[in-house]
Amino acid sequence: MCGIAGIHHTQAIAGRHDVVLVHSALDRLAHRGPDDDGSYQSGGTVLGHRRLSIIDTSDAGHQPFTDENGRHTIVFNGEVFNYRELRAGLEAAGHTFRSRSDTEVLLRLFTLKGPDFLHDLNGFFALAIHDRETGELFLARDRFGIKPLLWAHHGATFRFASELGALEVLGALPDVDRASLAQYLTFHHVPAPHTILTGARRLLPGHRMTVGPKGISIERWYDLASVGPYTGPDPASDLKDLLQDAVRLRLIADVPVGCYLSGGLDSSIISALAARSHPQLRTFSIGYSEDPWYD
Repeated sequence: MCGIAGIHHTQAIAGRHDVVLVHSALDRLAHRGPDDDGSYQSGGTVLGHRRLSIIDTSDAGHQPFTDENGRHTIVFNGEVFNYRELRAGLEAAGHTFRSRSDTEVLLRLFTLKGPDFLHDLNGFFALAIHDRETGELFLARDRFGIKPLLWAHHGATFRFASELGALEVLGALPDVDRASLAQYLTFHHVPAPHTILTGARRLLPGHRMTVGPKGISIERWYDLASVGPYTGPDPASDLKDLLQDAVRLRLIADVPVGCYLSGGLDSSIISALAARSHPQLRTFSIGYSEDPWYD
């Protein structure tokens, strides 16, 4: 779990104050990324990142990450489970890399394919990419919204962050949204894209957005309805294969991997499949000393 934040001015140059604000937002996100932090400034844009090292724990995986020609810079929160296969395909086509990180693979795919590179990714993510040449900021969220991404737009200034508290630090947000408060009291949550604060929004799952001199555009890049019905002869066997492959991909890491055990069927199946390839798999559960019957 990492954290990202940024400020993007479409009609002004970012100043020292913007850099300070982004670093203050990163402080609010420190619990998401205790291993490293960094920032980037160019023109009207400041990007920040808090890192939890999972893939390529060396300094080569530091973010924000800029491509070799200096045009594109990315901040990325998440994991791309098929990055090795994607990287192998790029290397076969003659591309070289200076790190072992999935972040560099993402940025290279973006420079080659543009926004449609998202369809190649198997994983969960929230990301922002700044194009120094066009002045545009591109943001995207994974298919099912596992990784959060919030944003606010006031005048010619756009702000984004992984959490609402960090977004609030980036600049003054208006008071509590009364309609959102009513929804919270009714449903015990605020339905997306709204948040409890007026002017702050969530980027919806499976959506991407571009912020530039011409304004903001948001579009859906993934739609579950476009996936056809299952037509195979053996659904149980196919489901087992899919689960095994999904667990295998999620065990790829340069740090120790563990599982949470809730006592339910889901975590038990995942842990059993993971233990087949990781016999020393560590598992974790939560118990309450005052209630020995509940854990």
